Amino acid sequence: MNNFDSASMGRAWGQLSGISLASVVLALATSVTAFAAAEVRMPRLENLEKLTVGPDNHFQVAISPSEERIYFTRSRNLATRLFWRGLKGFQALGVVEPFVKAEFDTKDPSISPDGTRIAYTSYESQARGDVCVQNISDGKGTPLACADERATSEQPFWLGNQRIAFIRRPTGSNLAQLVSFDLTTREKKVLFEDQILSAHADSASRWIVYSSVQAQSNSENNIERVLKVFRLSDQKSWSLKVGLPGLPGFPRFDEAAQFVYFAQFSNDTNADSRIDGNDNGLVYRIPVAQLEQSNSTLLPEQLTTAEQNCNFPAPGKTHLYMTCAFEGSLDVYRIPKTGLVPTEWTEKNLLDAYRTSRSVAERTLIINTLRHRFETYRNVDSLGKILSQHIIKKNTKQRCIILILLRLRFPFPTKKVTEFCAIFLKFFSTARVNDLTRFHPSLFSCWPRSEVHLRMLKVASSPSRSFLWAL
Repeated sequence: MNNFDSASMGRAWGQLSGISLASVVLALATSVTAFAAAEVRMPRLENLEKLTVGPDNHFQVAISPSEERIYFTRSRNLATRLFWRGLKGFQALGVVEPFVKAEFDTKDPSISPDGTRIAYTSYESQARGDVCVQNISDGKGTPLACADERATSEQPFWLGNQRIAFIRRPTGSNLAQLVSFDLTTREKKVLFEDQILSAHADSASRWIVYSSVQAQSNSENNIERVLKVFRLSDQKSWSLKVGLPGLPGFPRFDEAAQFVYFAQFSNDTNADSRIDGNDNGLVYRIPVAQLEQSNSTLLPEQLTTAEQNCNFPAPGKTHLYMTCAFEGSLDVYRIPKTGLVPTEWTEKNLLDAYRTSRSVAERTLIINTLRHRFETYRNVDSLGKILSQHIIKKNTKQRCIILILLRLRFPFPTKKVTEFCAIFLKFFSTARVNDLTRFHPSLFSCWPRSEVHLRMLKVASSPSRSFLWAL
């Protein structure tokens, strides 16, 4: 048998195939380049990293300053209890350990800025809930101090390392109180009263951002949930004008006080004709520098999608920790602090991702990211794309819905979307079932008449500030 070196084999192969070895190498190089280019044209969103595992529910995560540990609430058989797990070294193997005794319920963990103490809601001595503080190094689970409240007290957070704040809900009152508790002097002070749903302060104790409810300016019988800011230096408060429909909640500052993260419930995902905390949540953030802009409408940055159903955001140094419910139970996940869309993506990357995205939720995320990063996309056309994504839930209905919008000759997208919504809402709120055929015959080729009427009523009664997310 003859022995061939690599050069001889290359010459023989080239002669047999009628092409040169150089041509083969060039073709292979071209193929690799084309494959790499294809990879660039198909960018990927970041993945959620799961940190807890069901079947029990895990939520309300708090992170140590070094991100070595997470503390969270576990719910089992209607009982809640604080647990923890490590994220670095041998502790990162996923072992979950109880943090407090099992004889009583606990929830709402909050870590001090220096990482040495944890505040939480305890039901050991008060059936309605009391706020307690414990040294993290104390393995016995003995509270260092408790607020000793008779009224319902919950959701503590820190104002420095020696003072906490919590929500007190007096019996028989519609208003809650935001109370500060000095751990050294044991002095308690009411900072303000309002309909407080959740709250958090920045690391320098300059602002407290909280979710609340207030009457809508254009309606006597309807209320809306909003984000409010309380400035501790002069005791003034104001509402933030956030350019989102739906209900905000669970605001959290990051450690550097650069952003406020919050959850937003914008879609009627469970089809109960209302938008509330039972619907899928999304996580957004707004720069802290914009908190003083009480007269401007803020455009938040969307970080997650509706299909992931995440809330209780808790930003760490490098990751954003959240509670999500899309894999059978409530569990703790994390993503980069900047969200699912990589920060290095260019406009072309985003447009490629929009074209190749697999779901309505992902396309909506990409559109909102374009709007946030590039001012040229803050227009009616982009809102029109979002509208179409929310209306077009199934491909079988896509052509019919677009046909309806075109034949109705509504001022879309050439005029303001608010005008389009007003016309749409006015018609739906006054239409009768017998008059719907005059709206457009092709409407009934998509849905039965009863379902159409149900959708009309859903729009007319929606608590959202826009009909876009009610359909």
